[in-house]
Amino acid sequence: KGPRWARTDKLPLTGQQGEIVGLVGISVDITDQVLAEQSLEAERRFVADLLNVVPIGICVNDEEGRYVLVNDAYCEIYNFRREEIIGQHFSAITPPDQVDLAKAHYAQMLAGDLGVPVERKRQRSDGTIVYIEAANGVLVRRDGRKYVTTVVRDITPRKEVEVEREQLIQDLNAYGHMVAHDLKNPLAVVLGFADVMRADGKSMSDADFEISLSAIESSAHKMAAIIDELMLLAHVSRQDVASQPVDMGLVVQAAQERLSWMIVSANPEIIVPGDWPVVCGYAPWLEEVWTNYISNAIKYGGSPPRIELGATPLEKTVRFWVRDNGVGIPADQLDKLFTPFTRLEQVRKVEGHGLGLSIVQRIVEQLGGEVGVESQEGQGSTFTFTLPRATNSSS
Repeated sequence: KGPRWARTDKLPLTGQQGEIVGLVGISVDITDQVLAEQSLEAERRFVADLLNVVPIGICVNDEEGRYVLVNDAYCEIYNFRREEIIGQHFSAITPPDQVDLAKAHYAQMLAGDLGVPVERKRQRSDGTIVYIEAANGVLVRRDGRKYVTTVVRDITPRKEVEVEREQLIQDLNAYGHMVAHDLKNPLAVVLGFADVMRADGKSMSDADFEISLSAIESSAHKMAAIIDELMLLAHVSRQDVASQPVDMGLVVQAAQERLSWMIVSANPEIIVPGDWPVVCGYAPWLEEVWTNYISNAIKYGGSPPRIELGATPLEKTVRFWVRDNGVGIPADQLDKLFTPFTRLEQVRKVEGHGLGLSIVQRIVEQLGGEVGVESQEGQGSTFTFTLPRATNSSS
């Protein structure tokens, strides 16, 4: 009926005077005990395998808060190995500023107050952020020992979408108010000169007619620019693009063509290098960056504006820059330039709807670069952005 297991115990054999004269072996049948232990071990392995195939993180902590069990999904969520966490206190993966609160919550759970599932923001072992949803329970063993069980779901993708959507809604709402306000001025100009031309157009001199027509045209360009940036903001916020080698000379040329009406009006001196380093990016978005930088240099440059464009190759990136001869920007206002919906006091005196630099920052960062500005009052300003160099670029 199958193999049997036995345990042999050796007992001392004593003589008449009580001295040990030998050993007596006694065999005890422990088959049932061995089978029971094997069955228990098989059940433990089965439970462990079952826990590890569950796509939800599970952990168990003892009364002191030490980890006694974690499954594979739990380790993956927090990016650690099982041997790194077993026996450690739960504070090992709790942000330092939340340890006291976590300990108080743990004491409440041991006392029977489990609360409801909660969402938390946690930092993984590699420094990245993970959003989790956790629910707790308490197990009580026969000996009275209590264990807190935690079931954890990684909700990072959902939270990132929610955060991105909420940010987009806030951006669009704030921008909508700004657009409504800033469209009034050019729209008023268009309506005003249109009324004048309707009433006096036949009797107006050629010079007055040309002035009125130019004012209408300029205001229409401003309104179109505002609408274009509103559409661009929504596009950049919701779409990822594949970076590829960019001919920056063609991109800069396209930006200047878009600004031809402004260039004709302000007659700036624009200095452009003959050759450009090759970088990785997305040409349509980079055209928006150059258009914004160049138009700002024209608006806030000297009289007449003198604008210099250039590029400085670095080890792995290229820093592009636009330098103007304007009055410069006060040091205490430099950090506000790329803040969404912020316009400097000096900028308020010149047309502009205040979101251009924020869109530039969003574009450049999505393409793997950084924006920057250097300025001193009375010495002009230099606006910069970096992009990764193309892998086959040696310039």
